[in-house]
Amino acid sequence: MLVTYSHKYTFGYKCFSYKLNLRGFMKNNVNLLEGSIPSALIKLLIPQLGGFFAVTGFNFADSWFVSQMDNALPEHAESLYLSSISLTFPIVFGIGSIAIGLGVAVTTLISRAYGAGNKDLAKRLTRDAVILTSLFTLFVTIVGLFTIDPLFTFMGAKPEQLPLLREYMGIWYSGAVFMLIPMTCNNALRGYGNTFWPGVVMTTGALLNVILDPLLIFGAWKIPAMGVGGAAIATVIARITTAVISIFLVVKWDLIALKRPRLEEMLQEWKELLFYALPGIVGKVSMPLGMLGVTVVAASIGKNAVAALNAGSRVEQMVLVAALALALVLMIFISQNLAAGSKERARKALNWAYKWIIVYALVCLVFLVLFSEDIAVWFNSLTGVQDMIKFYLLVVPLIYPFVVLSLIVQQAFFAIRKPLFSGFMDLFRFVVMMIPAAWIGAYLHGYIGMVIGLLLSGLLTSIMSIVWFEYSFRRYTV
Repeated sequence: MLVTYSHKYTFGYKCFSYKLNLRGFMKNNVNLLEGSIPSALIKLLIPQLGGFFAVTGFNFADSWFVSQMDNALPEHAESLYLSSISLTFPIVFGIGSIAIGLGVAVTTLISRAYGAGNKDLAKRLTRDAVILTSLFTLFVTIVGLFTIDPLFTFMGAKPEQLPLLREYMGIWYSGAVFMLIPMTCNNALRGYGNTFWPGVVMTTGALLNVILDPLLIFGAWKIPAMGVGGAAIATVIARITTAVISIFLVVKWDLIALKRPRLEEMLQEWKELLFYALPGIVGKVSMPLGMLGVTVVAASIGKNAVAALNAGSRVEQMVLVAALALALVLMIFISQNLAAGSKERARKALNWAYKWIIVYALVCLVFLVLFSEDIAVWFNSLTGVQDMIKFYLLVVPLIYPFVVLSLIVQQAFFAIRKPLFSGFMDLFRFVVMMIPAAWIGAYLHGYIGMVIGLLLSGLLTSIMSIVWFEYSFRRYTV
């Protein structure tokens, strides 16, 4: 086999040769401003989808492995381990959501800067976003470590759950920086139109977590069983790995400014980032706030309700991950094309995405209805938890066609420079509507009423988001 290198790798064997511009592929392998729209979106989507599935699987694995610890409890006992780890979900997701909100701003602004040909600005934005994320992480770690007991007591944690929560969250808070920094670097890469390497980074972290979870939770060879603390350690080790890789990539390919920032310049770029990030943060944090409220409602019903809500939510994340991935790549596509003055191309991309994501939602709906009982049994051995998971998976997917469209338009609001609208709709959906609907439903009919309340609030707010975005996009001028 012949191997040569001169900015290109050439692989030749007899009559076969394949040339790959590796440098271009790594740094920006998709042209979003011309050519086939479906082809460009699919090239962005496939690696992003793999990464999103991996990250969702990361969270799913933690819940599933911890849930297996409940199998040692008597059959009709209430969940202890899964219900405890479930209480951490709104907090972990809330902190991650703040980073996601900042990440949306990073991706949006870098996409626009790169689409307009201003590469120096794009590099400065990456650097200043990393600095801002680091400062935020320091604040989270300090506050989080001192508020574990009062926060989870407020959320309804029982005395027997608090030691488990201290163990898990103490480790998690200490490693928070390794979760947030790679998220920022990956969003910078996406802004340049490269979703391949963020997908690789996320998949690497997820696979490492899945390997380490059973080893550290249950023990093996000379590794002692560490229970929920082992799950947290597995997460931190996986995140350290992704942090090292993602930082290496942005430095290696010169996608980040390494010079000391000028204070005035950095503050101006923070201002731009926060213009997009704050509405995004409000929107993204609204979901875990809503989940926090619903978890408190579920805790008033019982520990099994909390466990079932967590399991149902994890399954839902897995099946809807394609919609989340498409929403992000569509936002990148629309941002670059609007910055280049091509609104019609952005419109065609939206229409293509609408059509295929509805088909996907219907497939997910049928799958969950058919296999709801099998998923419930596989997830947890406690009969009471199984029945609740099954009901959740039979009812909530009925609104998926509306939910997936709303996920797309929530991201697309950023592309048309309407981040406040996106943040407001998320706040309205998850705080103003979801918490009261869950509480009223639980008051009227326990767990069943709570789930139906979630269904109705999700349907109404999804329709509102779709209508509002379409009205705003038609009025948008390039």
